[in-house]
Amino acid sequence: MPEYAKSLEKVIARKEIETLYKHELVELRAGEKQAVFVDHEHEEEVTLRYEMIRVVPPQRAPQVVRSSLLADADGWLEVDKYTLRHPRYLNVFALGDASSLPTSKTGAAIRKQAPVLVSNMLTLLRPQDPGAFASYDGYASCPLVTGYGKMILAEFDYDKKPVRLSRSTKLRSVGVCTSLNVTASPRFTGMASLKAWHRLGFVSGRSYIGRRCGERPDCLLRGKRITVLKKRANDSRRLGSYTALRVAKLRT
Repeated sequence: MPEYAKSLEKVIARKEIETLYKHELVELRAGEKQAVFVDHEHEEEVTLRYEMIRVVPPQRAPQVVRSSLLADADGWLEVDKYTLRHPRYLNVFALGDASSLPTSKTGAAIRKQAPVLVSNMLTLLRPQDPGAFASYDGYASCPLVTGYGKMILAEFDYDKKPVRLSRSTKLRSVGVCTSLNVTASPRFTGMASLKAWHRLGFVSGRSYIGRRCGERPDCLLRGKRITVLKKRANDSRRLGSYTALRVAKLRT
């Protein structure tokens, strides 16, 4: 998508990041700290040394889906990309990561898929009041972190056209990264995430602000009021100085 690529290329140039496109990771030699790739552009094998490597394995649906009659040839739960309805088993609908929907598998995508799925299921269940099926346009969004406290929120549809649903979305890095990741994510993902944020020093019990990250938060957070903290950009220390963003009471 040129609209987002232009901004991201500036970030890549500024941070002097080397990009290798069309490279498929096929082997890791952990003892030698070597990663082996297949360069599909030149059809050759490339071996690179690394100090630290982060690997994202290929996505696939669970075995129970892949081995079922509902799966398509690639193992995903097959659905029409607009109605979210199975083309052969007409009382089956699906959304999210296990479905065959040709869009990014993100929470933002599911947020737009869910109302369509519910509307179409209700339409199917009410034959006495038939109506047209709702249609999902492929909306998804990817938060692309570009620096401390900055990100580009890429929003797009099936046609890979930018979609502006978020007031903060602009074709440049915006300072909403910490607000999304520190304030929103723990609320969406629940207690486990809050414990993780506590270990990283971003979440503390009301009476325990400043405690060391390594201490277990189990007895600190449940039912307590918590303070979400944002690290100040001008402080590079591991546990640096923090500014309070939000105070909220956790539900048990």
